[in-house]
Amino acid sequence: MVEIRRQKVYRQTATVKDVEQRFKTAVVSGFGKDAVTDEVADGWWITFTDSKTGIRCETKPDVQPGDVATCTWEFHKP
Repeated sequence: MVEIRRQKVYRQTATVKDVEQRFKTAVVSGFGKDAVTDEVADGWWITFTDSKTGIRCETKPDVQPGDVATCTWEFHKP
């Protein structure tokens, strides 16, 4: 017997606040006081004016501040 459960789907719209490439400090060689660090790319980030959600992209997205995004969230029971 297979039980079919109703899927929960939610839609969230949000206005793009910023699109920026972020960097992080990474150790490239050595340890402790002898460690050598460098700033390395951490991807492109999209943030929103009306949501705490942020999206990380590997490449620069074709998005501008003021654009409206629609996210669809689907939740499934295991």
